[in-house]
Amino acid sequence: MKYALLVAAVLAFAAPAFAEEAAKEAAPAATEAVAPAAATDAAAAPAADFAKLDTNADGSLSKEEFDAAKLEGKTFEAADADKDGKVTAEELAK
Repeated sequence: MKYALLVAAVLAFAAPAFAEEAAKEAAPAATEAVAPAAATDAAAAPAADFAKLDTNADGSLSKEEFDAAKLEGKTFEAADADKDGKVTAEELAK
């Protein structure tokens, strides 16, 4: 009986130490798994942002869509590089 109580006491005190060590070992793996996805998301972000601004989904921003976006430091006239009256994703990225 004393042996069983001793084993139970040792396990009760040792379990948190093992759990902490397992968490430390798992942390780098979780970070590595997230990093490539974050890079992919970052690359897709400009296209997704442009799609949100392009409210009529015609592939370009009209002056109204551009003005509604309230982009800091950019004017429609400056962004419309080819002066066709609309701003494409490529023009906006410049």
